[in-house]
Amino acid sequence: MTEADAVHARPSLAKRIARGGAKLTVAAVMIAIMVGGISLLQLRAQLADESDAVPPLPVAVAALDLQTGYDLQQRYAGRLEARRSTALAFERGGLLMEVLVEEGDTLGNGQLVARLDVEPLEARRAELMAQRQAVLARLELARITTRRQQALVNQGNASKQRFDEARLEATALEAEVASLDAAIRQLDIDIGKSSLVAPYAGRVAARYSDEGAIVAAGTPVVDLVESAVMQARIGISPTAASSLSIGRDYGLQIEGRTVPGRLVALRPDMATGTRTVSALFDVAAQPGFFLGELAVMSIARRVQQEGFWLPVTALVAGPKGLWTVYTVEQNGEGQAAVAQEAVQVHHVAGELAYVTGSLPPGGLLVMEGPHRIVPGQLVTPQEVAPPTAPSGAQPGTQQGTSSLVLFSAPSLPLPGTAN
Repeated sequence: MTEADAVHARPSLAKRIARGGAKLTVAAVMIAIMVGGISLLQLRAQLADESDAVPPLPVAVAALDLQTGYDLQQRYAGRLEARRSTALAFERGGLLMEVLVEEGDTLGNGQLVARLDVEPLEARRAELMAQRQAVLARLELARITTRRQQALVNQGNASKQRFDEARLEATALEAEVASLDAAIRQLDIDIGKSSLVAPYAGRVAARYSDEGAIVAAGTPVVDLVESAVMQARIGISPTAASSLSIGRDYGLQIEGRTVPGRLVALRPDMATGTRTVSALFDVAAQPGFFLGELAVMSIARRVQQEGFWLPVTALVAGPKGLWTVYTVEQNGEGQAAVAQEAVQVHHVAGELAYVTGSLPPGGLLVMEGPHRIVPGQLVTPQEVAPPTAPSGAQPGTQQGTSSLVLFSAPSLPLPGTAN
């Protein structure tokens, strides 16, 4: 190989410089990666130290107070109806001469409502009276004849047969007079019943016939409803019915007003559709009350079941419609940590819920803000006043084995709740 060829075979200076620069670049990149990794590890360690330095979250807790039971207020609704309602009709048919009332009129006991034409009855009565006078005349003659025959028989101048004929003729005429008297009495009754009167004080609810109509016996002319006293018919549960007393006054809610209602009857049968017992209350009629209006009553009863009152804000929805709550307990290191307990909601009254479950009496319950914590989290408990059980006595209640209240606390649509 010549000297010129050797020179061409050696790499040029530019190539050697480029190769050296590439090596230096790779080394610089490797050094930068190592430095970045070390910095990242230091940053993570610093963040871990700072997180350990964050104090536990403060939470409001209260000691659980075990209750023996709760007062359950149940609302029942019914309707106002007339205590007495009658479709007034004539006992006999005839021509309707006069109707003296209109719909909505107020009637007194015994007030005249309508009249039938009584002219045919009066004519028949006059005819019977004339017949009676004729029979009385024949009866008088038969009695005189009987006395004369009696005298002749006693003297031996007449046969006993003639005497018996006269005596029995008088007896037959007496019976005919009695029959005519009965027929006249019946006509007097029919004439009296041709006037339709109100059997009690009330109001006319409907009018069916007008003057000039030929009405048959029993055809309604007007509907009369009692106005002085109304009746509330309310369906209640058999358990609630057993706590009521006949003759006792209870408060009813009608048109936003509280009125007394006297329990007059409890039906012995049960409605098959609603499985309730009908309770009948007499209510004094007041202005603004109309038949068919809604009447509401609430009955409070004691449910004997051990449990706890807690605010609904402490409840946490669980799977399948279940409910849980958070409590604060000491962990193995003596620190306050969050624990989770399952509960069952039995009743809701306002902002409070009555629950049962695995809660320990006297344990610390997280009262609010359960969404901010998770089980096992360290917290700082801050004790507050425990919830107070809602009072069962409200205005309008009746004291006794069962009290009637006018309004019940609103209920929340909680899964698994028995109201």
